[in-house]
Amino acid sequence: NLVEWTAQPDEGYEGLSAMYSEVVRQFDRYNGHVMARIGGVMRTPRTVEEKGAVYLPETKKRQKEAVKHLNRQLFQTPAWLLNEEVFQKTGRTGLETVGGIQENALRSILSRRRLDNMVKASTLAKGSESYPVIELLDDLKAGIFSETATGSPIDVYRRQLQQNYIDRMDALINPKTTPIPGDLGALAGLLATMGDPDGVDVTSSARHHLKTLQADSRKAMGKTTDRMTRIHLEDLDRRISKALEPGAK
Repeated sequence: NLVEWTAQPDEGYEGLSAMYSEVVRQFDRYNGHVMARIGGVMRTPRTVEEKGAVYLPETKKRQKEAVKHLNRQLFQTPAWLLNEEVFQKTGRTGLETVGGIQENALRSILSRRRLDNMVKASTLAKGSESYPVIELLDDLKAGIFSETATGSPIDVYRRQLQQNYIDRMDALINPKTTPIPGDLGALAGLLATMGDPDGVDVTSSARHHLKTLQADSRKAMGKTTDRMTRIHLEDLDRRISKALEPGAK
C-alpha cells in the first residue's frame, strides 16, 4: 500500500521512493542485527569478586539459528520487496534492490575479520560448542545453492546471489593489494576491517568449500533441463576455477 500511503496531490513519486528506500534500509538493519551473532562475542560485566568469564563466544546454537534465519528470510528471495508498481513509478528494479541487500550481507558474513574471529573463538568454546568456518560455509551453501541438490531451475534472483557468493569467496582467498592511506583516520579504518590474509583455517576452508561447490554444480548440470540454469552453472564452474587458480589460462 506504499503507493496509496505516500500519494500527494499534484506531486510526483519522490515520497514513494523515499519511503520504499527506508523500508529497504530497515530490512537491512534487521539483517545486520542477526549477522552480529555470527562470530560474535558476548560480554558479561563482572567485578573481580564475581566468578565467571567476562567474554565468551556466541553459542553455536545461536550462530546456526542466525544463518538459518538469513537463509530463509534474506537469501531465499524476499518476494515481499518485489513490488512491480513501486518499481514502475520509481525506476528501481528488483535485481538492484534485492541484490544490493544480499551482497552487503555476504560481504559482512564472509569478511576476513569475521572468519578470523570465528577461528579464534573456537579456542575458547568447549568442543561441540565450536562453530568452525567450514561448517558456516556448509550452512550457507545449503541455503544459497539448494537448487544444485535437486536440479531445480534457478531463477534470475538466485543466479545473481550465487554469482555474488562465488565472487565474495574469490575475494576472500585472493585478496587484492590495498594501498596504505596517508591519513591516520583512514588507516585506522582500514586496519579495523582487515584480517590475516592467510590466517589459520580460513583460506584452507574456503578453498575446500569452493571445490565442493564446483563438484555440486557439475553434478547439477546433468540434472537440469532448464537452459538458462545450465548456462548459469557452467558460468559458476568457470568462476570457481578462476578463483582456485587465478593465474591459469
